[in-house]
Amino acid sequence: MSNDNYIKMLRESLGKKISLLDVLVGLNRQQEQILINPDSSPDELDKNLSEKDDIISQLNSLDEGFEALFGRVEKELNANKEHYSDDIRAMKEMITEITDKSARIRRQEKDNYALAAKKFSSIRDSVQKIRQSQKVVSKYYQSMGRMTNYEPQFLDDKQ
Repeated sequence: MSNDNYIKMLRESLGKKISLLDVLVGLNRQQEQILINPDSSPDELDKNLSEKDDIISQLNSLDEGFEALFGRVEKELNANKEHYSDDIRAMKEMITEITDKSARIRRQEKDNYALAAKKFSSIRDSVQKIRQSQKVVSKYYQSMGRMTNYEPQFLDDKQ
């Protein structure tokens, strides 16, 4: 395979990475809505996290492939910068876009982490209140169960 083909593959790899990062941005927005919505189910969050995991795996594979491919043509690119100047410039622009999207994703992840912590704290508080209520009800039934002899509550003095 010629170096031109490798460089074309590098650009395609960067383009695909940009597309996957766009999908990840969308999934992060979706995750935010799931975390904000009090009626959302854990299954929705689980599905979202699973989809994000798949995208991240694809991104990791692309990064590994890019590194291997770049290792093959790095010397050629450095030796003939003038010949590949358009490709180098295009790849630099794509890398800048990837860096910007990655920073955006990190911000989204940080915000979603805070939302998740808040939601799980709220759920934990609700569970504690339910447990306290169950204890009160249980104690009430236990105490009522111990009462076997009911004394008259009112005394009729008219006889």
